[in-house]
Amino acid sequence: MPRQPSIVIDLDGTIAREDSDDLMANEPEPGAREALQRLKDSGFEVVVYTCRTNSRSAQDVDTEASNVKEWLALHEIPYDRLDLGYEGKPHAQVYIDNKAMRYDGGTADWESIVEAIMAGIGQHG
Repeated sequence: MPRQPSIVIDLDGTIAREDSDDLMANEPEPGAREALQRLKDSGFEVVVYTCRTNSRSAQDVDTEASNVKEWLALHEIPYDRLDLGYEGKPHAQVYIDNKAMRYDGGTADWESIVEAIMAGIGQHG
């Protein structure tokens, strides 16, 4: 049986709003639930990806992972798998992240990416 194509979606700022550091206090991003359901209904494996548990003790990791699962259930967010980032970046056909920039290839694209970054967050150095 062929494997489902995977879509990896970042949790914070993409599925969940970032109004508070406390995930449980945040609402879903508008349209996220419906979009993820549509992807699942179309046969994609929906993987929710988060690094919320990085740099925490084992007990804190378990608690945070439980909190993420509880939040997803509370808001009826459809997904197939939760990835906590321990194995590195999960394989997918598509990644959805509020902090990503698309790279299409070539020097000109790199130049436009650098220009967009510099315009958006200023020069650091």
